[in-house]
Amino acid sequence: MSEYKNIHAVIDNYHEGTFPVIAICPTHEAAEEYIAERIKEDKKKGNNYDYDIAEVAIGCDMAWK
Repeated sequence: MSEYKNIHAVIDNYHEGTFPVIAICPTHEAAEEYIAERIKEDKKKGNNYDYDIAEVAIGCDMAWK
């Protein structure tokens, strides 16, 4: 059986119909930092936003191929 690792996908909920996963981060904290930077940029541009973080388990054999 494969060993599994959790990664964290940042999901754009606001723009339906577009590619929902906008970033893959190694930790929840890294995903939160990414979202904070995106929100700063969105506010500067006057954009609306809605981001979530989803934890995803992947097989380590898949992650390093």
